[in-house]
Amino acid sequence: MADPLLNPGQRRAITTVLGSLEQCLNEVDEILESPSIGVLFHRERPQLKGDQRAQVVATMGELRASIGLAAETLTLPREEQDPFRRIAGLLGVSWQSLGEIDAHHLVRYGNAGPGLEEVVNPLVDRLMTLVSRLRLELDSAAGPASHGLSAPERSDPQ
Repeated sequence: MADPLLNPGQRRAITTVLGSLEQCLNEVDEILESPSIGVLFHRERPQLKGDQRAQVVATMGELRASIGLAAETLTLPREEQDPFRRIAGLLGVSWQSLGEIDAHHLVRYGNAGPGLEEVVNPLVDRLMTLVSRLRLELDSAAGPASHGLSAPERSDPQ
């Protein structure tokens, strides 16, 4: 039986925030354990002394234990996350962000040089098309459970 202290909206809010914190801790773990290298970024694993690492690990353990205590005390449900939905969400944010860097939007940052549209827009369009394709491929792999999470077609801002 659900805790009478919380209505469904409150339960959902607490579950969402604590779930986000738990996912954040998982990402911190990943950053602490592995370097990450891309084309436009390089992130080394942070260098922590033995006692610093032990303290960070202990604090993260306390955070996880506190999340567990809150979940138990408030009888919060465990959410089964669909990995395809998570990927679709990440790609959706990236797709939308890409739309904000075409020449039409870049003028917000000041005057653009001649020919910017001819250089930047095809690159942005290509990236957006590839992100859309990746989402469609993953939607197809996910099957009917994906609920049509593919990105919309890009419309010309003019």
